[in-house]
Amino acid sequence: MRHQHSGFTLIELMIVVAIVSILASIAMPLYMGFVAKAKWKSSFSELSAGKISIDALRVIGDSPRLEDIHVPARSIHCANALSFDALGVGTYECEIIGGPSMVDTGTITLTRSIDGDWSCSTTVEQRFAGEASQCTGR
Repeated sequence: MRHQHSGFTLIELMIVVAIVSILASIAMPLYMGFVAKAKWKSSFSELSAGKISIDALRVIGDSPRLEDIHVPARSIHCANALSFDALGVGTYECEIIGGPSMVDTGTITLTRSIDGDWSCSTTVEQRFAGEASQCTGR
C-alpha cells in the first residue's frame, strides 16, 4: 500500500514567490505616487485655508502673522513660514513634513502681489502637484 503525499513542490512555491515579487515591484511605485499626491494636496489645502485669513487681515490693514491666521508654525503636514511687508506683498510657505521622498521636504509657496492676487509655485515635480493652473512645479 502506497501513501500519496499531497502538497506543493519547491519549484511551485518558488514560481508563486516570483510572481508575487513581480506584481509587488509594479504596484509599489504606483502606490507611492498616490501617497505623494495625497500628501501634497493635504499640505496645499492647509495653505489655502490660511490664505483667506491673510486676505481678511489685509482688508483691515493688518500685516499677518501665523498666530493671527490661527496656523501653527509646524503642523502634521507643514512647517509654515509667513513673510509680508506693509503693503501686503509677501509669501506664505509650507515645507512638507513626512510623506514619500518625492514630496518630503518639498515646498509650496503662495505669493501675494500688491493687487491681492495669489500665485503658487512648488519644488515638487508637477506630476505630484496636479494641474499647472493650480500650482507650478518643477
